[in-house]
Formats: sequence, structure tokens, C-alpha cells
Amino acid sequence: MLLRYITCIAHRCSRIQVANQSFLDVSDANNPALSYGAQGLLGLGFTSLSNIDYLINQTGSSAGRSFLFNAFSIDPQEPNFISFALSRSKDDQDEVSGAMTIGEYVQEYEQIEQTPAISTWPVKHPQRWNVLLEAVHIGARPVAVTSKVPGAPTNRAVALLDTGTSYTYAPPEVCQAIYGEIPGATFDSTSRMWLIPCNQEVDVALQIK
Repeated sequence: MLLRYITCIAHRCSRIQVANQSFLDVSDANNPALSYGAQGLLGLGFTSLSNIDYLINQTGSSAGRSFLFNAFSIDPQEPNFISFALSRSKDDQDEVSGAMTIGEYVQEYEQIEQTPAISTWPVKHPQRWNVLLEAVHIGARPVAVTSKVPGAPTNRAVALLDTGTSYTYAPPEVCQAIYGEIPGATFDSTSRMWLIPCNQEVDVALQIK
């Protein structure tokens, strides 16, 4: 089976062709992304998290590896990284465009290659896109963080970088610090979610090192 993924960078387009890529052919699913016009999901996680790979491995086949694993295996000499440039608009009628690249930078952000790299956590053999978070800043006020994840430093929090969710998942004390002082914000104990007036803004910065 052949999976073709198109990535456009500035005015250049390249095609990555991955042979023997396994995926689920689903006719019925309950996922919010489908209501936005999406026809499927392309996971960018690690192979170790793939249920598809786990099941296919039992047949003796290696076709269940993740898309990124297979894409990077095509040419091991090419850089093995991905990048995201996210954008948004305050006007619902505006067209909002972002970019995802594989092994290349969006042209206007190429200088990021010169900045110090932020390590995953753990540094070796990570299973998720985790990094260590030093602090959360609400406006000018820092909020200390800690972690219950085994092996993580006590004065750091383990943060998962995920482009596939619109929600913020954080410890109750961090959520309280972010949303608790917003006028009109309330916590719904049933859904365990904060309900916030749409016209309110909050300045949040994450300190990652």
C-alpha cells in the first residue's frame, strides 16, 4: 500500500512516498476533527505507542511502523525532524493557514536552527513528545510546578507537546492559577472543565529549558 503525503514549504512542494504503510480504514468514528471536514487522522507519535504496530508485529510483518519512522527511514541522511507553524485569527471569517514540514524549516523561521535544542524527557528512548517545564507565568506572576512522574525532577513538570488536541490538560493548581482570577470564569465539577467568557483574555507563558 502507498501513502502519499504532500508538504508545502513557501512556494516549494515535495512529495514523500512511503511504501508498506499500514493504517486503519474506518467507516464510522466519533472524533471532533471529522466535524471540521477532516477525512482522517495522521498520527505523529512514536511507533512504541502504535496499537497498529503491536498487532501487525504479531503477524511477523514490520509494516505497522509509524508514518514518521517510515518517512525518516527512506533516506537516513536527511534531517529527521518535523516542524509546525501555527496561526490563528480573531475574525471567524478569515482564512487561517499554518504549516507542517518534514526535515525542512518554513522559510521565514529558518533561524530557529541556530537556537539551542530543547531535549525530550527522558533524553534517551522517549515514548512521547515530552519536555521538562520549569514554570508557568500568568502575566508577570510565576507559578511553580512539580511532577509526580517517576524519575522526573521534583522542581519540574513533564509537559506533553501535542498538536492533536484543543484542550489544556494541567494539574488543578495550575488550572486554578490560569483561570481562577478571570472574571466570570467557573469550574464545572461534572465535566471537570473551566468555563470562560469568550471576551476574556489571559496572558500565559510556559518556561521550557
